[in-house]
Amino acid sequence: MVRQAESGDADRQYDLAVLYATGKAVDIDFKKALYWMEKASAQEHAPALNMLGWWYGTGLAGVPKDENASISYLERSISAGSDWALISLARVIYDGEVDVATSDYYEAQSLLWRALESSDPEVVRSARSWLADMRRDQRAVGTRNVIRQRRDQIDAMGRALQNSADAAFDALQNMK
Repeated sequence: MVRQAESGDADRQYDLAVLYATGKAVDIDFKKALYWMEKASAQEHAPALNMLGWWYGTGLAGVPKDENASISYLERSISAGSDWALISLARVIYDGEVDVATSDYYEAQSLLWRALESSDPEVVRSARSWLADMRRDQRAVGTRNVIRQRRDQIDAMGRALQNSADAAFDALQNMK
């Protein structure tokens, strides 16, 4: 496998990177994993691009977390035909913050809807699961937003009542 990877076989470069990243059959070595993953991704190997995007998006495999690099790798992986990258990009865009921006929610949802069209049943299953999780999260965010709005309304009414009470007190004081 090493000879094939050294000779430029992107599949073997990817396989070798995964072995080093997971410690299967070799000791875990994130530097070697990154080296081989980058070699494979330089050839637009979709799974390698997806994995690098995931690593940069999550900070795994000793890679510094870098959202821009993550998105770039994942978009390249999607262009190279990876349905899994649709899910990875949706997760990178959506994850990290409970109160996601609405545009991030819809962008991630759109990617997952695209993943539902995959011929890979595991991709479809994963996309369905993530869509369900996102709907639950959005309901929770929506509930929190309603509670915040109600609290703000109550605070505003309290301030208005206080102002009215102050005005009434001032009026009474002026009558004396």
